[in-house]
Amino acid sequence: MYMWITRILAGSARAKKAMQSAGFDAQPPLIDANVAGDEQKKQGDLFLDQGNWEMAAACYREAIGKNPGNANAHNNLGLALAEQRQYDAANTHLGVALALNPQLFNAHYILGTIARNLGDPDQAIEHFERAVATKPDFAEAFNCLALLYRQRGELQKCIACYRRALAIDPLSADTHSSLLFSLQFDSTLAPGALYAEHLRFAQRFELPLSQSRQAHTNDKSQDRRLKIGYVSGDFIRHPVALFMLPVLTHHDKAQFEIYCYFNFAGGDDLTERFVALSDHFIPCAAMTDDELAGRIRADGIDILVDLAGHTGRNRLLTFARKPAPVQITYLGYVDTTGLSSIDYRLTNTDADLPENDRYNSERLHRFADRLWWTYQPAPDLPEVSALPALANGFVTFSSNNQIAKISPPLLNAWAAILRAVADSRLVIMGISSDGAERKLQQQFAALGVAPERLTFRRFAPLGEYRQQLLQTDISLDSFPYNGGTTSCESLWLGLPLITLKGQSFVSRMGFALLSAIGLPELAANDYAEYVDIAVQLARDLERLSALRHSLRERVAKSCLGDAGGFTLSLERAYRTMWREYAAKA
Repeated sequence: MYMWITRILAGSARAKKAMQSAGFDAQPPLIDANVAGDEQKKQGDLFLDQGNWEMAAACYREAIGKNPGNANAHNNLGLALAEQRQYDAANTHLGVALALNPQLFNAHYILGTIARNLGDPDQAIEHFERAVATKPDFAEAFNCLALLYRQRGELQKCIACYRRALAIDPLSADTHSSLLFSLQFDSTLAPGALYAEHLRFAQRFELPLSQSRQAHTNDKSQDRRLKIGYVSGDFIRHPVALFMLPVLTHHDKAQFEIYCYFNFAGGDDLTERFVALSDHFIPCAAMTDDELAGRIRADGIDILVDLAGHTGRNRLLTFARKPAPVQITYLGYVDTTGLSSIDYRLTNTDADLPENDRYNSERLHRFADRLWWTYQPAPDLPEVSALPALANGFVTFSSNNQIAKISPPLLNAWAAILRAVADSRLVIMGISSDGAERKLQQQFAALGVAPERLTFRRFAPLGEYRQQLLQTDISLDSFPYNGGTTSCESLWLGLPLITLKGQSFVSRMGFALLSAIGLPELAANDYAEYVDIAVQLARDLERLSALRHSLRERVAKSCLGDAGGFTLSLERAYRTMWREYAAKA
Protein backbone atom coordinates (compact mmCIF):
# COMPACT_ATOMS: atom_id res chain seq x y z
CA MET A 1 0.00 0.00 0.00
CA TYR A 2 1.06 3.62 -0.41
CA MET A 3 2.81 3.91 2.94
CA TRP A 4 3.59 7.61 2.84
CA ILE A 5 0.00 8.53 2.04
CA THR A 6 -1.41 6.09 4.59
CA ARG A 7 0.49 7.81 7.38
CA ILE A 8 -1.89 10.70 6.75
CA LEU A 9 -4.91 8.43 7.03
CA ALA A 10 -6.28 6.64 10.06
CA GLY A 11 -5.60 2.96 9.36
CA SER A 12 -4.59 0.54 6.64
CA ALA A 13 -8.08 -0.72 5.73
CA ARG A 14 -9.57 2.75 5.71
CA ALA A 15 -6.51 4.07 3.86
CA LYS A 16 -6.94 1.47 1.11
CA LYS A 17 -10.58 2.42 0.68
CA ALA A 18 -9.70 6.12 0.60
CA MET A 19 -6.95 5.57 -1.97
CA GLN A 20 -9.34 3.57 -4.15
CA SER A 21 -11.95 6.31 -3.91
CA ALA A 22 -9.22 8.84 -4.77
CA GLY A 23 -8.87 7.03 -8.09
CA PHE A 24 -5.14 6.44 -8.30
CA ASP A 25 -4.62 5.20 -11.85
CA ALA A 26 -8.34 5.56 -12.52
CA GLN A 27 -7.93 8.57 -14.81
CA PRO A 28 -8.65 8.15 -18.53
CA PRO A 29 -5.33 7.34 -20.23
CA LEU A 30 -3.96 9.95 -22.57
CA ILE A 31 -2.45 7.25 -24.80
CA ASP A 32 -3.54 3.89 -26.16
CA ALA A 33 -2.91 0.84 -23.99
CA ASN A 34 -0.23 -0.65 -26.23
CA VAL A 35 1.94 2.37 -26.89
CA ALA A 36 5.53 2.73 -25.78
CA GLY A 37 6.10 2.91 -22.03
CA ASP A 38 2.83 1.29 -21.02
CA GLU A 39 4.42 -1.96 -19.86
CA GLN A 40 7.01 -0.07 -17.81
CA LYS A 41 4.25 1.91 -16.15
CA LYS A 42 2.34 -1.26 -15.29
CA GLN A 43 5.49 -2.72 -13.75
CA GLY A 44 5.93 0.48 -11.77
CA ASP A 45 2.37 0.14 -10.49
CA LEU A 46 3.18 -3.33 -9.17
CA PHE A 47 6.23 -2.04 -7.32
CA LEU A 48 4.15 0.88 -5.98
CA ASP A 49 1.61 -1.57 -4.54
CA GLN A 50 4.46 -3.45 -2.85
CA GLY A 51 5.93 -0.30 -1.35
CA ASN A 52 9.13 -0.63 -3.38
CA TRP A 53 9.47 3.06 -4.12
CA GLU A 54 12.91 2.98 -5.76
CA MET A 55 11.99 0.30 -8.28
CA ALA A 56 8.62 1.96 -8.91
CA ALA A 57 10.37 5.26 -9.63
CA ALA A 58 12.84 3.59 -11.97
CA CYS A 59 10.02 1.99 -13.98
CA TYR A 60 8.07 5.25 -14.20
CA ARG A 61 11.16 7.10 -15.38
CA GLU A 62 11.63 4.50 -18.11
CA ALA A 63 7.96 4.82 -19.08
CA ILE A 64 8.26 8.61 -19.24
CA GLY A 65 11.44 8.32 -21.28
CA LYS A 66 9.50 6.36 -23.88
CA ASN A 67 6.39 8.55 -23.67
CA PRO A 68 6.80 11.94 -21.92
CA GLY A 69 3.06 12.61 -22.34
CA ASN A 70 1.92 9.87 -19.93
CA ALA A 71 0.30 11.96 -17.18
CA ASN A 72 -0.38 8.98 -14.92
CA ALA A 73 3.26 7.92 -15.03
CA HIS A 74 4.31 11.42 -13.95
CA ASN A 75 1.67 11.36 -11.23
CA ASN A 76 2.74 8.01 -9.82
CA LEU A 77 6.42 8.90 -10.11
CA GLY A 78 5.61 11.97 -8.01
CA LEU A 79 4.05 9.69 -5.39
CA ALA A 80 7.01 7.29 -5.40
CA LEU A 81 9.44 10.21 -5.01
CA ALA A 82 7.37 11.75 -2.23
CA GLU A 83 7.52 8.45 -0.38
CA GLN A 84 11.30 8.80 -0.49
CA ARG A 85 11.01 12.43 0.68
CA GLN A 86 12.42 13.70 -2.61
CA TYR A 87 9.90 16.49 -2.48
CA ASP A 88 11.35 18.88 -5.08
CA ALA A 89 11.47 16.19 -7.75
CA ALA A 90 8.03 14.95 -6.70
CA ASN A 91 6.58 18.44 -7.07
CA THR A 92 8.10 18.74 -10.55
CA HIS A 93 6.55 15.53 -11.86
CA LEU A 94 3.20 16.22 -10.22
CA GLY A 95 3.19 19.64 -11.87
CA VAL A 96 3.87 18.02 -15.25
CA ALA A 97 1.07 15.51 -14.62
CA LEU A 98 -1.38 18.35 -13.98
CA ALA A 99 -0.21 20.25 -17.04
CA LEU A 100 -0.91 17.15 -19.13
CA ASN A 101 -4.20 16.35 -17.40
CA PRO A 102 -5.72 19.06 -15.18
CA GLN A 103 -8.34 16.56 -13.97
CA LEU A 104 -5.78 14.55 -11.96
CA PHE A 105 -7.28 15.40 -8.58
CA ASN A 106 -4.98 12.92 -6.84
CA ALA A 107 -1.96 14.95 -7.96
CA HIS A 108 -3.36 17.90 -6.03
CA TYR A 109 -3.94 15.60 -3.06
CA ILE A 110 -0.29 14.47 -3.07
CA LEU A 111 0.93 18.05 -3.53
CA GLY A 112 -1.23 19.12 -0.60
CA THR A 113 0.20 16.40 1.59
CA ILE A 114 3.76 17.36 0.60
CA ALA A 115 3.06 20.99 1.46
CA ARG A 116 1.64 20.00 4.84
CA ASN A 117 4.67 17.80 5.57
CA LEU A 118 6.96 20.69 4.67
CA GLY A 119 5.17 23.03 7.09
CA ASP A 120 3.21 25.10 4.58
CA PRO A 121 -0.45 24.56 5.57
CA ASP A 122 -1.65 27.52 3.51
CA GLN A 123 -0.25 25.97 0.33
CA ALA A 124 -1.65 22.60 1.41
CA ILE A 125 -5.12 24.11 1.71
CA GLU A 126 -4.89 25.48 -1.83
CA HIS A 127 -4.06 22.05 -3.24
CA PHE A 128 -6.74 20.21 -1.26
CA GLU A 129 -9.28 22.84 -2.35
CA ARG A 130 -8.33 22.18 -5.97
CA ALA A 131 -8.61 18.44 -5.38
CA VAL A 132 -12.20 18.69 -4.13
CA ALA A 133 -13.09 21.22 -6.85
CA THR A 134 -12.04 18.62 -9.41
CA LYS A 135 -13.54 15.67 -7.51
CA PRO A 136 -16.42 16.86 -5.29
CA ASP A 137 -16.83 13.41 -3.70
CA PHE A 138 -13.20 13.17 -2.52
CA ALA A 139 -13.89 12.48 1.17
CA GLU A 140 -10.29 12.19 2.32
CA ALA A 141 -9.35 15.56 0.80
CA PHE A 142 -12.29 17.11 2.69
CA ASN A 143 -10.94 15.51 5.88
CA CYS A 144 -7.52 17.03 5.25
CA LEU A 145 -9.06 20.42 4.58
CA ALA A 146 -11.12 20.25 7.76
CA LEU A 147 -8.07 19.65 9.95
CA LEU A 148 -6.09 22.44 8.27
CA TYR A 149 -8.99 24.89 8.55
CA ARG A 150 -9.28 24.11 12.27
CA GLN A 151 -5.56 24.69 12.75
CA ARG A 152 -5.94 28.03 10.97
CA GLY A 153 -8.80 29.00 13.26
CA GLU A 154 -11.49 28.78 10.57
CA LEU A 155 -13.85 26.63 12.60
CA GLN A 156 -17.01 26.88 10.51
CA LYS A 157 -15.11 25.88 7.37
CA CYS A 158 -13.64 22.97 9.32
CA ILE A 159 -17.06 21.75 10.44
CA ALA A 160 -18.52 22.16 6.95
CA CYS A 161 -15.73 20.02 5.46
CA TYR A 162 -16.21 17.26 8.00
CA ARG A 163 -19.94 17.26 7.30
CA ARG A 164 -19.24 17.07 3.57
CA ALA A 165 -16.81 14.16 4.07
CA LEU A 166 -19.36 12.38 6.24
CA ALA A 167 -22.10 12.88 3.65
CA ILE A 168 -19.81 11.23 1.08
CA ASP A 169 -18.76 8.39 3.39
CA PRO A 170 -21.33 8.07 6.18
CA LEU A 171 -19.71 4.89 7.50
CA SER A 172 -16.44 6.59 8.41
CA ALA A 173 -16.35 6.48 12.21
CA ASP A 174 -13.08 8.44 12.19
CA THR A 175 -14.66 11.32 10.27
CA HIS A 176 -17.66 11.36 12.59
CA SER A 177 -15.37 11.42 15.64
CA SER A 178 -13.36 14.26 14.11
CA LEU A 179 -16.57 16.21 13.56
CA LEU A 180 -17.66 15.67 17.17
CA PHE A 181 -14.27 16.81 18.46
CA SER A 182 -14.36 19.94 16.28
CA LEU A 183 -17.87 20.82 17.46
CA GLN A 184 -16.47 21.22 20.98
CA PHE A 185 -14.89 24.52 19.81
CA ASP A 186 -18.19 25.97 18.60
CA SER A 187 -19.49 28.61 21.02
CA THR A 188 -22.83 28.80 19.17
CA LEU A 189 -23.87 25.15 19.62
CA ALA A 190 -26.40 24.39 22.37
CA PRO A 191 -25.67 21.46 24.74
CA GLY A 192 -28.70 19.53 23.56
CA ALA A 193 -27.67 19.85 19.92
CA LEU A 194 -24.13 18.72 20.70
CA TYR A 195 -25.43 15.72 22.63
CA ALA A 196 -27.70 14.79 19.71
CA GLU A 197 -24.64 14.73 17.44
CA HIS A 198 -22.99 12.20 19.77
CA LEU A 199 -26.13 10.05 19.85
CA ARG A 200 -26.12 9.99 16.05
CA PHE A 201 -22.65 8.44 16.21
CA ALA A 202 -24.00 5.72 18.52
CA GLN A 203 -27.04 5.15 16.32
CA ARG A 204 -24.87 4.69 13.25
CA PHE A 205 -21.99 2.66 14.67
CA GLU A 206 -22.94 1.13 18.02
CA LEU A 207 -26.51 0.00 17.44
CA PRO A 208 -25.67 -2.51 14.66
CA LEU A 209 -23.18 -4.19 17.04
CA SER A 210 -25.45 -4.39 20.07
CA GLN A 211 -27.19 -7.62 19.03
CA SER A 212 -23.92 -9.55 18.76
CA ARG A 213 -22.60 -8.80 22.25
CA GLN A 214 -21.64 -11.82 24.32
CA ALA A 215 -22.35 -12.49 27.98
CA HIS A 216 -19.43 -11.88 30.33
CA THR A 217 -17.98 -14.79 32.28
CA ASN A 218 -15.78 -12.82 34.72
CA ASP A 219 -15.65 -14.01 38.31
CA LYS A 220 -18.11 -11.75 40.14
CA SER A 221 -16.38 -11.86 43.52
CA GLN A 222 -16.57 -8.28 44.76
CA ASP A 223 -13.24 -7.98 46.59
CA ARG A 224 -10.88 -9.99 44.43
CA ARG A 225 -7.95 -8.54 42.50
CA LEU A 226 -9.40 -6.78 39.45
CA LYS A 227 -8.02 -6.60 35.92
CA ILE A 228 -7.98 -2.99 34.67
CA GLY A 229 -7.44 -2.34 30.98
CA TYR A 230 -6.40 1.08 29.64
CA VAL A 231 -6.89 1.65 25.89
CA SER A 232 -5.01 4.50 24.26
CA GLY A 233 -2.89 5.48 21.29
CA ASP A 234 -1.21 8.12 23.45
CA PHE A 235 1.25 6.16 25.57
CA ILE A 236 3.87 8.42 24.03
CA ARG A 237 4.96 12.03 24.61
CA HIS A 238 1.41 13.29 24.76
CA PRO A 239 -0.64 15.04 27.49
CA VAL A 240 -2.65 11.87 28.17
CA ALA A 241 0.53 9.98 28.93
CA LEU A 242 1.79 12.70 31.26
CA PHE A 243 -1.42 12.54 33.29
CA MET A 244 -1.55 8.73 33.30
CA LEU A 245 2.05 8.00 34.30
CA PRO A 246 1.51 9.09 37.94
CA VAL A 247 -1.54 6.82 38.11
CA LEU A 248 0.32 3.76 36.87
CA THR A 249 3.19 4.60 39.20
CA HIS A 250 0.89 4.60 42.25
CA HIS A 251 -1.49 1.76 41.36
CA ASP A 252 -1.84 -0.88 44.07
CA LYS A 253 -0.69 -3.96 42.17
CA ALA A 254 -1.91 -6.23 44.96
CA GLN A 255 -5.47 -5.10 44.23
CA PHE A 256 -5.28 -4.34 40.51
CA GLU A 257 -3.61 -6.07 37.57
CA ILE A 258 -2.88 -3.48 34.88
CA TYR A 259 -3.20 -4.05 31.13
CA CYS A 260 -2.27 -1.31 28.63
CA TYR A 261 -3.62 -1.70 25.08
CA PHE A 262 -1.49 0.56 22.90
CA ASN A 263 -3.21 1.70 19.70
CA PHE A 264 -0.22 3.18 17.89
CA ALA A 265 2.40 1.62 15.63
CA GLY A 266 5.34 3.40 17.22
CA GLY A 267 6.67 4.48 20.57
CA ASP A 268 9.23 6.58 22.44
CA ASP A 269 10.87 6.86 25.85
CA LEU A 270 7.53 7.38 27.61
CA THR A 271 6.19 4.25 25.95
CA GLU A 272 8.97 2.30 27.62
CA ARG A 273 7.87 3.66 30.98
CA PHE A 274 4.34 2.41 30.38
CA VAL A 275 5.74 -0.98 29.43
CA ALA A 276 7.65 -1.10 32.73
CA LEU A 277 4.74 0.12 34.87
CA SER A 278 2.04 -2.14 33.44
CA ASP A 279 1.66 -5.85 34.13
CA HIS A 280 0.79 -6.45 30.48
CA PHE A 281 1.51 -4.13 27.56
CA ILE A 282 -0.29 -5.09 24.35
CA PRO A 283 0.30 -3.23 21.05
CA CYS A 284 -3.05 -3.36 19.24
CA ALA A 285 -2.89 -0.89 16.34
CA ALA A 286 -2.83 -3.76 13.82
CA MET A 287 -5.86 -5.50 15.36
CA THR A 288 -9.36 -5.01 14.00
CA ASP A 289 -12.03 -3.95 16.46
CA ASP A 290 -13.32 -7.52 16.55
CA GLU A 291 -9.84 -8.86 17.19
CA LEU A 292 -9.13 -6.36 19.95
CA ALA A 293 -12.48 -7.04 21.60
CA GLY A 294 -11.70 -10.76 21.47
CA ARG A 295 -8.29 -10.21 23.02
CA ILE A 296 -9.79 -8.11 25.84
CA ARG A 297 -12.35 -10.85 26.53
CA ALA A 298 -9.65 -13.50 26.49
CA ASP A 299 -7.58 -11.44 28.94
CA GLY A 300 -10.59 -11.36 31.29
CA ILE A 301 -10.59 -7.59 31.74
CA ASP A 302 -13.03 -6.52 34.45
CA ILE A 303 -12.90 -2.73 33.95
CA LEU A 304 -11.93 -1.29 30.57
CA VAL A 305 -10.97 2.40 30.42
CA ASP A 306 -11.09 4.46 27.23
CA LEU A 307 -8.51 7.26 27.28
CA ALA A 308 -9.34 8.78 23.89
CA GLY A 309 -13.05 9.41 23.42
CA HIS A 310 -13.61 11.02 20.03
CA THR A 311 -9.96 12.02 19.58
CA GLY A 312 -7.40 10.46 17.27
CA ARG A 313 -6.43 6.79 17.47
CA ASN A 314 -9.54 5.93 19.48
CA ARG A 315 -11.01 2.41 19.64
CA LEU A 316 -14.60 3.32 20.46
CA LEU A 317 -15.91 0.65 18.11
CA THR A 318 -14.13 -1.91 20.25
CA PHE A 319 -15.92 -0.52 23.31
CA ALA A 320 -19.19 -0.65 21.36
CA ARG A 321 -18.76 -4.44 21.31
CA LYS A 322 -18.79 -4.41 25.16
CA PRO A 323 -15.79 -6.70 25.70
CA ALA A 324 -15.60 -5.91 29.45
CA PRO A 325 -18.37 -5.90 32.07
CA VAL A 326 -17.61 -2.35 33.25
CA GLN A 327 -16.45 0.31 30.77
CA ILE A 328 -15.33 3.87 31.49
CA THR A 329 -14.31 6.89 29.43
CA TYR A 330 -11.75 9.19 30.96
CA LEU A 331 -9.24 11.97 30.41
CA GLY A 332 -8.63 12.12 26.64
CA TYR A 333 -11.93 13.70 25.60
CA VAL A 334 -14.03 16.51 27.05
CA ASP A 335 -17.53 15.18 26.54
CA THR A 336 -19.75 12.13 26.40
CA THR A 337 -18.96 9.41 23.89
CA GLY A 338 -22.66 8.93 23.18
CA LEU A 339 -22.25 5.16 23.59
CA SER A 340 -24.59 3.18 25.82
CA SER A 341 -21.90 0.49 26.08
CA ILE A 342 -19.71 2.83 28.16
CA ASP A 343 -21.01 2.88 31.71
CA TYR A 344 -19.21 5.83 33.36
CA ARG A 345 -17.42 9.07 32.60
CA LEU A 346 -15.03 10.43 35.22
CA THR A 347 -15.35 14.10 36.17
CA ASN A 348 -15.75 16.24 39.30
CA THR A 349 -18.37 18.41 40.97
CA ASP A 350 -16.92 21.73 39.77
CA ALA A 351 -16.53 20.65 36.15
CA ASP A 352 -19.92 19.00 35.66
CA LEU A 353 -23.06 20.60 37.06
CA PRO A 354 -25.96 18.29 38.10
CA GLU A 355 -27.99 19.34 35.07
CA ASN A 356 -25.25 17.98 32.78
CA ASP A 357 -26.34 14.41 33.48
CA ARG A 358 -28.99 14.62 30.76
CA TYR A 359 -26.33 15.37 28.14
CA ASN A 360 -24.28 12.23 28.83
CA SER A 361 -24.97 8.66 27.74
CA GLU A 362 -22.67 7.52 30.56
CA ARG A 363 -23.28 7.81 34.28
CA LEU A 364 -21.13 10.64 35.63
CA HIS A 365 -18.79 9.67 38.44
CA ARG A 366 -17.91 12.98 40.12
CA PHE A 367 -14.92 13.23 42.42
CA ALA A 368 -16.19 15.50 45.19
CA ASP A 369 -12.95 16.42 46.96
CA ARG A 370 -10.47 16.56 44.11
CA LEU A 371 -9.97 16.99 40.39
CA TRP A 372 -10.38 14.09 37.97
CA TRP A 373 -6.66 14.07 37.22
CA THR A 374 -3.28 14.63 38.82
CA TYR A 375 -0.51 16.80 37.43
CA GLN A 376 3.12 15.74 37.52
CA PRO A 377 5.31 18.54 36.10
CA ALA A 378 7.87 17.57 33.52
CA PRO A 379 11.34 17.40 35.10
CA ASP A 380 12.80 19.86 32.58
CA LEU A 381 10.40 22.72 33.31
CA PRO A 382 12.37 25.94 33.98
CA GLU A 383 12.32 27.84 37.26
CA VAL A 384 9.91 30.73 37.76
CA SER A 385 11.39 34.04 36.62
CA ALA A 386 10.83 37.58 37.86
CA LEU A 387 7.64 39.24 36.66
CA PRO A 388 8.45 40.50 33.11
CA ALA A 389 6.19 43.55 33.51
CA LEU A 390 8.57 44.98 36.13
CA ALA A 391 11.38 45.19 33.58
CA ASN A 392 9.26 45.80 30.47
CA GLY A 393 7.13 48.60 31.85
CA PHE A 394 3.98 46.97 30.41
CA VAL A 395 1.94 43.82 31.02
CA THR A 396 2.06 40.95 28.55
CA PHE A 397 -0.91 38.62 28.28
CA SER A 398 -0.61 35.23 26.61
CA SER A 399 -2.90 32.80 24.83
CA ASN A 400 -1.40 29.33 25.07
CA ASN A 401 -4.06 27.18 23.39
CA GLN A 402 -4.63 26.29 19.75
CA ILE A 403 -6.28 29.13 17.88
CA ALA A 404 -9.39 27.09 17.06
CA LYS A 405 -10.28 27.69 20.73
CA ILE A 406 -10.42 31.45 20.19
CA SER A 407 -14.14 32.02 19.67
CA PRO A 408 -15.37 35.35 18.25
CA PRO A 409 -16.85 36.54 21.60
CA LEU A 410 -13.58 35.69 23.34
CA LEU A 411 -11.57 37.65 20.78
CA ASN A 412 -13.82 40.65 21.49
CA ALA A 413 -13.05 40.27 25.20
CA TRP A 414 -9.31 40.14 24.57
CA ALA A 415 -9.51 43.27 22.47
CA ALA A 416 -11.41 45.00 25.30
CA ILE A 417 -8.66 43.99 27.75
CA LEU A 418 -5.92 45.38 25.52
CA ARG A 419 -7.82 48.64 25.02
CA ALA A 420 -8.33 49.01 28.78
CA VAL A 421 -4.75 48.20 29.87
CA ALA A 422 -2.47 50.89 28.48
CA ASP A 423 0.55 49.68 26.49
CA SER A 424 -0.26 46.03 27.23
CA ARG A 425 0.67 43.30 24.77
CA LEU A 426 -0.80 39.94 23.79
CA VAL A 427 1.29 36.95 22.72
CA ILE A 428 -0.65 34.27 20.85
CA MET A 429 1.13 30.92 20.85
CA GLY A 430 0.74 28.00 18.47
CA ILE A 431 0.08 29.88 15.22
CA SER A 432 0.10 27.39 12.36
CA SER A 433 0.70 29.62 9.33
CA ASP A 434 0.94 33.08 7.79
CA GLY A 435 -2.71 32.76 6.85
CA ALA A 436 -3.72 32.22 10.46
CA GLU A 437 -1.67 35.23 11.56
CA ARG A 438 -3.14 37.51 8.90
CA LYS A 439 -6.67 36.48 9.86
CA LEU A 440 -6.12 37.31 13.53
CA GLN A 441 -4.40 40.61 12.72
CA GLN A 442 -7.37 41.66 10.62
CA GLN A 443 -9.84 40.69 13.35
CA PHE A 444 -7.95 42.60 16.03
CA ALA A 445 -7.53 45.63 13.75
CA ALA A 446 -11.29 45.74 13.27
CA LEU A 447 -11.60 45.85 17.07
CA GLY A 448 -9.18 48.75 17.46
CA VAL A 449 -6.00 46.85 18.42
CA ALA A 450 -2.85 47.95 16.60
CA PRO A 451 -0.63 45.19 15.15
CA GLU A 452 2.41 46.24 17.21
CA ARG A 453 0.58 45.15 20.37
CA LEU A 454 0.33 41.58 19.09
CA THR A 455 3.03 38.93 18.90
CA PHE A 456 2.41 35.65 17.09
CA ARG A 457 4.46 32.58 17.89
CA ARG A 458 4.67 29.54 15.63
CA PHE A 459 4.59 26.04 17.07
CA ALA A 460 7.94 25.55 18.80
CA PRO A 461 9.81 22.79 20.64
CA LEU A 462 8.65 22.49 24.24
CA GLY A 463 11.80 24.03 25.72
CA GLU A 464 11.52 27.09 23.48
CA TYR A 465 7.78 27.37 24.08
CA ARG A 466 8.25 27.37 27.85
CA GLN A 467 10.89 30.08 27.67
CA GLN A 468 8.49 32.16 25.57
CA LEU A 469 5.82 31.60 28.18
CA LEU A 470 8.11 32.89 30.94
CA GLN A 471 8.33 36.20 29.09
CA THR A 472 4.60 36.81 29.70
CA ASP A 473 2.69 37.86 32.84
CA ILE A 474 -0.93 36.63 32.66
CA SER A 475 -2.46 33.67 30.86
CA LEU A 476 -5.85 34.18 29.21
CA ASP A 477 -7.86 30.95 29.02
CA SER A 478 -9.91 30.08 25.95
CA PHE A 479 -13.68 29.68 25.79
CA PRO A 480 -15.79 27.61 25.32
CA TYR A 481 -12.97 25.05 25.12
CA ASN A 482 -10.75 25.72 28.16
CA GLY A 483 -7.13 24.69 28.32
CA GLY A 484 -5.95 21.62 30.20
CA THR A 485 -2.26 20.73 30.01
CA THR A 486 -1.40 24.27 28.90
CA SER A 487 -3.18 25.70 31.94
CA CYS A 488 -1.35 23.40 34.34
CA GLU A 489 2.03 24.31 32.85
CA SER A 490 1.21 28.03 32.85
CA LEU A 491 0.35 27.92 36.54
CA TRP A 492 3.50 25.93 37.33
CA LEU A 493 5.56 28.59 35.56
CA GLY A 494 3.93 31.36 37.61
CA LEU A 495 1.29 32.72 35.25
CA PRO A 496 -2.11 33.34 36.85
CA LEU A 497 -4.93 32.04 34.67
CA ILE A 498 -8.02 34.11 33.87
CA THR A 499 -10.87 31.85 32.81
CA LEU A 500 -14.56 32.05 32.01
CA LYS A 501 -16.84 29.34 33.38
CA GLY A 502 -19.72 28.05 31.33
CA GLN A 503 -22.22 25.23 31.78
CA SER A 504 -20.45 22.25 30.19
CA PHE A 505 -17.40 20.26 31.25
CA VAL A 506 -15.29 21.67 28.43
CA SER A 507 -16.00 25.24 29.57
CA ARG A 508 -15.56 24.61 33.30
CA MET A 509 -12.15 22.92 33.33
CA GLY A 510 -10.40 26.22 34.07
CA PHE A 511 -12.74 27.01 36.95
CA ALA A 512 -12.29 23.53 38.43
CA LEU A 513 -8.53 23.91 38.19
CA LEU A 514 -8.50 27.34 39.84
CA SER A 515 -10.84 26.16 42.59
CA ALA A 516 -8.50 23.26 43.32
CA ILE A 517 -5.57 25.62 43.94
CA GLY A 518 -7.61 28.15 45.92
CA LEU A 519 -8.04 30.87 43.29
CA PRO A 520 -11.69 30.63 42.19
CA GLU A 521 -11.87 34.44 42.08
CA LEU A 522 -9.92 34.34 38.78
CA ALA A 523 -12.85 32.52 37.12
CA ALA A 524 -15.45 34.87 35.62
CA ASN A 525 -19.17 34.29 35.24
CA ASP A 526 -19.50 36.28 32.01
CA TYR A 527 -17.37 38.12 29.44
CA ALA A 528 -17.64 41.48 31.19
CA GLU A 529 -16.33 40.00 34.42
CA TYR A 530 -13.60 38.14 32.48
CA VAL A 531 -12.39 41.49 31.12
CA ASP A 532 -12.63 43.17 34.53
CA ILE A 533 -10.64 40.44 36.34
CA ALA A 534 -7.86 40.62 33.76
CA VAL A 535 -7.75 44.42 33.78
CA GLN A 536 -7.69 44.70 37.59
CA LEU A 537 -4.95 42.10 37.92
CA ALA A 538 -2.85 43.79 35.24
CA ARG A 539 -3.08 47.08 37.14
CA ASP A 540 -1.85 45.54 40.41
CA LEU A 541 1.75 44.52 39.74
CA GLU A 542 2.43 43.85 43.42
CA ARG A 543 -0.32 41.25 43.57
CA LEU A 544 0.66 39.89 40.17
CA SER A 545 4.28 39.42 41.27
CA ALA A 546 3.21 37.73 44.51
CA LEU A 547 1.00 35.34 42.59
CA ARG A 548 3.80 34.53 40.17
CA HIS A 549 6.04 33.34 42.98
CA SER A 550 3.37 31.46 44.91
CA LEU A 551 1.59 29.53 42.18
CA ARG A 552 4.04 26.64 41.98
CA GLU A 553 3.66 25.93 45.69
CA ARG A 554 -0.13 26.25 45.42
CA VAL A 555 -0.24 23.63 42.66
CA ALA A 556 2.18 21.27 44.42
CA LYS A 557 0.24 21.38 47.70
CA SER A 558 -3.19 21.04 46.13
CA CYS A 559 -5.05 17.88 45.17
CA LEU A 560 -3.70 18.46 41.67
CA GLY A 561 -0.22 17.60 42.92
CA ASP A 562 -1.33 14.64 45.05
CA ALA A 563 -0.76 11.71 42.68
CA GLY A 564 -0.99 9.11 45.40
CA GLY A 565 -4.23 10.50 46.80
CA PHE A 566 -5.81 10.75 43.38
CA THR A 567 -4.87 7.18 42.43
CA LEU A 568 -6.36 5.92 45.69
CA SER A 569 -9.61 7.78 44.93
CA LEU A 570 -9.61 6.36 41.41
CA GLU A 571 -9.10 2.83 42.71
CA ARG A 572 -11.94 3.29 45.20
CA ALA A 573 -14.16 4.37 42.30
CA TYR A 574 -13.16 1.27 40.34
CA ARG A 575 -13.97 -0.95 43.32
CA THR A 576 -17.35 0.71 43.86
CA MET A 577 -18.25 0.33 40.19
CA TRP A 578 -17.26 -3.33 40.22
CA ARG A 579 -19.26 -4.08 43.36
CA GLU A 580 -22.33 -2.44 41.86
CA TYR A 581 -21.94 -4.51 38.71
CA ALA A 582 -21.33 -7.74 40.61
CA ALA A 583 -24.33 -7.14 42.88
CA LYS A 584 -26.65 -6.72 39.90
CA ALA A 585 -25.18 -9.42 37.63
